[in-house]
Amino acid sequence: MKSPRRPRPEAREEAKAKGAALKQKIESLAAELARQEQALEEKLLELPNLPHPLFRRKRRQRKPRGARRRRQAQFRLHAPAALGFGPALGILDFDRA
Repeated sequence: MKSPRRPRPEAREEAKAKGAALKQKIESLAAELARQEQALEEKLLELPNLPHPLFRRKRRQRKPRGARRRRQAQFRLHAPAALGFGPALGILDFDRA
């Protein structure tokens, strides 16, 4: 197996120079990006919280007088019944308390 060729010293120096230039360009672009993001954040803070157009509320239309109303479910739990669950399940012991 042949050993890989070593690049010429001039080519190596050119590659190093290109790498340094790219590194400097990346750093300057990162700084510019940070400035632009800060400016965007400041502009966004000035805007109110607008809802997305798909989620805008539609105005309620008046129902005709004869329209059926939905019945709301009513759950009633009386205190004596609620107090009976604890001892029955062995969770609470009012006698020892």
